[in-house]
Amino acid sequence: MTEQSATRQELEERLRRLLGLTHDADDATDSAKSSSAALGILGALLAFAWGRRRGRRSVRK
Repeated sequence: MTEQSATRQELEERLRRLLGLTHDADDATDSAKSSSAALGILGALLAFAWGRRRGRRSVRK
């Protein structure tokens, strides 16, 4: 298996920090968990609304 480039390693490290996957600070991970839960719920509501709207459009035509 080939080694990853330094750029890719840095990108993965930053993404993990952004998503709260590292255990550097407990407060940050708790905050990330609550934020991701809120975003998940918001995403589900938006998907429901989008699907409902598209469904109603196709029935009218």
